[in-house]
Amino acid sequence: MLKRRMEIKKIEHKAKRNTAFRTRRKELFKMAREFGQDFGAHVAVVTIHEAGNVFAFGHPNLTSVVQNYKEAKEVELSKKDDDDNQEVV
Repeated sequence: MLKRRMEIKKIEHKAKRNTAFRTRRKELFKMAREFGQDFGAHVAVVTIHEAGNVFAFGHPNLTSVVQNYKEAKEVELSKKDDDDNQEVV
C-alpha cells in the first residue's frame, strides 16, 4: 500500500492544532527513538509549542547528545582555525 503525499498547511482551529501537535510530537519522538536504537545514532529533537512549552527528546539522553555536538563543533572550528593559520609554502 502506497502512502499519499499530504499537503502541509497550518491548522486554523486552535483545539485541532493542539491535538495534532501533541500527536505529531509523540510520533516524531517515537521515530527519533527508533532511529537511535536501530542505527546506534545519537539523536536529539526539540519542539517548542506556540504557547512556549518546550519538549525535548534525546537518545541515549539529551544532555549527552548536546555535549557531543558541542565537542564536535569545537573540534571542527579548531581544525578550521589550524588550516587558516598554516603558511603556504
